[in-house]
Amino acid sequence: ESIEKHIRILVEQMIQDPTFVTELMEPKDEAWEKFIPHVLSQMRITADKIVDQCFDPFPIVAPDDTAADAKLKQITSDLDDRFIATLVSSKGEEVDKRYKESIDSLYDKLSTCILHRYNDVKLTVYGSCLSGLSLGGSDVDLSLHVPSAHRVRKQFERGDIAASEYEQAMKRIVYSVTNAIRMRGNYDFDDITPVTRARVPVIKGKYLKARNPHTEDGSLHFDVCFLNDIAVANSSLLREYSIIDHRVRMLMLAVKKWTQDHKLNSAADGLLSSYSWMNLVVFYLQAIGFVPNLQDRELMAVCGISPDPDNNPMHFVNELETAYITCAEVKKHENAWTRPSQFKGVSTSWLLYGFFRFYAKIFPRGTLTASIRVGHVDMMKVVFPKARVTKLSIEDPFETHFSHKPHDLGSHCIEKGQIKVRSCLLAAEEHLRSVLESLKEKGDVESIESLWPPPTDVSTKRQKSGDRQDKSAKKAKVMPGDVNPEAEAVVVVPANSKWLNAAKTGANRRGPPRQRGRAPGPRNRVRQDDNRNGNRQTGRDEATEKNETEGIDSKPPVQDRNKSKPRGKKPPGEGDDTDQ
Repeated sequence: ESIEKHIRILVEQMIQDPTFVTELMEPKDEAWEKFIPHVLSQMRITADKIVDQCFDPFPIVAPDDTAADAKLKQITSDLDDRFIATLVSSKGEEVDKRYKESIDSLYDKLSTCILHRYNDVKLTVYGSCLSGLSLGGSDVDLSLHVPSAHRVRKQFERGDIAASEYEQAMKRIVYSVTNAIRMRGNYDFDDITPVTRARVPVIKGKYLKARNPHTEDGSLHFDVCFLNDIAVANSSLLREYSIIDHRVRMLMLAVKKWTQDHKLNSAADGLLSSYSWMNLVVFYLQAIGFVPNLQDRELMAVCGISPDPDNNPMHFVNELETAYITCAEVKKHENAWTRPSQFKGVSTSWLLYGFFRFYAKIFPRGTLTASIRVGHVDMMKVVFPKARVTKLSIEDPFETHFSHKPHDLGSHCIEKGQIKVRSCLLAAEEHLRSVLESLKEKGDVESIESLWPPPTDVSTKRQKSGDRQDKSAKKAKVMPGDVNPEAEAVVVVPANSKWLNAAKTGANRRGPPRQRGRAPGPRNRVRQDDNRNGNRQTGRDEATEKNETEGIDSKPPVQDRNKSKPRGKKPPGEGDDTDQ
């Protein structure tokens, strides 16, 4: 990666200044001393350049700028109060409080049931419930760390046990926990379903006495995943970013709501997951300098923190480097990082417009990768061998490209999903730009209906074989001798086809003869013979009608099929490989 950047910068310098080549070829250290600072200054796209491009034609200005810009800032703040503030809770703080209490009730109940069977387990809430980025009504994700299951997985990774033995051991543990929840639940749980044949085994269920304010019956759905500690680390990192500034959390919720409305947040449908979108939000804010890089080793050193896997297990989860600095530590050391003054008074709506514009028109998705571990725009996409030019590449903050589990979060997005994501980003950027232009001219916030355009019904689900058969069955029915005008190539169906003639007259409804499998038995053979006789009696093709008009008996002599053929030499030309 470093060599590629050096070569690229060197070629650009050679094109701009031909004399630079002669200076570089001289065996003097002065040339390299002049070249290295130039490389270091040009390797990354600076935050100032990105800010100027992201907020064009609405540049972010200093607080002491013109009155017109100050008025636009005030209007966009009113825009936040009308549209984005409602995303925190559309039903009020009381509903949020009751929802958190329902999650705590579920956690206590599950812990009591599981600890009765296993006294050394650890149950942790993760996902949007931990990061505080839930829009309300979502399922609760929990990670269950069972030491016996962890030992079994380590044995399988080392190659000490076979895959079948690993599956059986994990299945026993999953069903043991499932029985503990069922037996100790006192009919408080319903629809308890263990899923063992998965990359991460999970127990799905529903807690009936949760008093969830987002459901009519007060129930709360949950997923208990086994040994999913890395997901806990990911959610904790996103939570630290969300509490750096209230506008960060508001922007995350706005993007999450936008992806939810346009159905862009399902990796199973060939799109990006909600976790991937939150990574894109954080990376965008890092690129413009709005938030720091919490995984930066230099920032951690300034704050007096170093990775300590021995005393802090969260610094080395699943043999991955998962250390990061918290928001409280950054705020404690004021000189460690400061936000540029130009972002003072900038509204969330303004940041949302920059997010749409950044990924729609500025970020070079064809060559670079979005990575909140790096924190700036200069990581080449070639670090992932399976990355494609047309796909958006997103590096996981902990499962990095140089780890033993490299994970590109954008690899799940198929081609149709990439097209949909890009078209929705372009449409959202154009819509919000028109909104800001109208506010700058008129200043009427009440006339604005939404911050993004309405969703379009475009499906990106992978087409299954059954769907293709259903579509082909809806085509026009083609009879013998006809031409199918809707086919890609003109195909004439032969008129003397026995199977089509039988289908036309109603005979031989059993279908065409079997091409694979065992040979039919005596009973099936007799039934097929009856069908053939029915074909000869009812199937009237053109040759039969012509013979009847001329008085020729078209029926061939009936042979005794039960009479076996004499065994012996085959006549020449019948099944003889040498003659063929």
